[in-house]
Amino acid sequence: MEAAKMVRRRSRISTSRKKGMNTYYDYTLLFITFFMVCFGLIMIYSTSSYIAQRDFNDSTKFVKGQGIAIILGLFAIIAVSKIDYRIFRKKLRSFNVNKNIVPISNKDTITIIILTIFFIK
Repeated sequence: MEAAKMVRRRSRISTSRKKGMNTYYDYTLLFITFFMVCFGLIMIYSTSSYIAQRDFNDSTKFVKGQGIAIILGLFAIIAVSKIDYRIFRKKLRSFNVNKNIVPISNKDTITIIILTIFFIK
């Protein structure tokens, strides 16, 4: 039984490679992501429903905003998943990332952190 599954999976991958794109999705990762999104929506509703009802007369105001962001993110995920990453790999093969790195001292790191905190407030 296990060998039959592997043969089916290999044949599916080999036929999809002929097309140029791998159609296999990690369903475990998709389920975990879906679960975390739903859990996040529940948490947003449970923590903000009172304030939203008090200030806006709509207890689901913040959940609606987050729902719109989730839908836009879903469209972005679908669009990015359709892009063949091998195109970028070929274009960036000759680009050497390490030659342009400038070492940063501890003093510079502290300065960057302080400036970041200052501008966030």
